[in-house]
Amino acid sequence: MFFRSKKHFTFLKIHNFSKMIKFFKDAISEIHNVTWPTKKHTKHISTVAIIFTISCAIFIWFIDFWFDKAVKSTAKPVQQIEVSDIQATTENWENADVKVVTEDAE
Repeated sequence: MFFRSKKHFTFLKIHNFSKMIKFFKDAISEIHNVTWPTKKHTKHISTVAIIFTISCAIFIWFIDFWFDKAVKSTAKPVQQIEVSDIQATTENWENADVKVVTEDAE
């Protein structure tokens, strides 16, 4: 068990409970002291935040677009493999005379 005795557990339980009540009383008194923003100020700040977010998203998209173009222009294109090529290769392996070579430990 985490606690050594019931007496120890009871002391911690009462001690923590009184601290918890004090915390909530202090929190409520602090909430009464808060100066809340007006509706106009809230709209303004929200609009600024939305515009900033959208502009950052456009900037990141723009950078990503140009990096993609740069990489595609400098990288060698990957050769595309047709499904029929894979099937033909599979058939060749099935018909091939393949011997498994193993090295003896001797």
